[in-house]
Parts: sequence; structure tokens; C-alpha cells
Amino acid sequence: MNNKAFTLLEVIMALLILVSMVTIFTGVHFKMLARSDKEKSFLDRIFIVQEENIKFVKNLEDKKKKKEVKELENPEIKIVSNLVDIDKKSFLNSFMDNVKMVRSEGSWKEFGSNYNIPFLTIVRFKEEKK
Repeated sequence: MNNKAFTLLEVIMALLILVSMVTIFTGVHFKMLARSDKEKSFLDRIFIVQEENIKFVKNLEDKKKKKEVKELENPEIKIVSNLVDIDKKSFLNSFMDNVKMVRSEGSWKEFGSNYNIPFLTIVRFKEEKK
């Protein structure tokens, strides 16, 4: 008798292999989605710190502030911007008279880790007319 049908054991083995492959691929897919969310959140905060750095530099001549601290709630992040004098020994000091450095630093806690992003900007002020 020449029967060309699959046995029950062959069908169960094929289903077992199929289910294990789907389980593996689903796990990898969920890990990629979680990593993608984490990277998107990280990039959002980088752009927020960079934007606050640019705002601090733009308003620097008007306000004459030396330090500014902002705490945002959504996304939760603390941004500290400082006006830093350039070291007297630096070549930039002799190159330009009205040069300052602005350091902005964003820090937050997420996914059980502490993150810290510093930005450093060199600013040349307009020379005062005498």
C-alpha cells in the first residue's frame, strides 16, 4: 500500500518548529521596538538640550545672565546653562577679545539609568562702541 499522507508525528514536529521560529522572531521584534523607543526618547532630549543652549546664547546679550536652570516635566529633564569665561592661557583669549563659552548640560533618569548630555558653544559678543 503506497500512502502519501503525513503521519501525526510529522505534523506535530512541523508545528513545533513553526511555533518556535515565530516565538524567536517575535522576541527579537519586541526587543527592536523597545530599543527604538529608547533611542527616540534619547534623541528627543538631545534636541531639547540643544534648543535650550541656542535660546540661552541668543538671549545672552539681552539678559546678561551667568547661569540658567530649567526643569522640564514632559519629557522630564533638567537643563543647566552656564556662561564660562575662557581660560587666560587659551589661544582664543588673545585671538578675540569678546569670546565666551556657554556650557549647557541636560540630565535625566530613564530605563533605570542616569543620562547626561553636555553641549559647549563658543560665542563672540559684539564689540562695544566707544
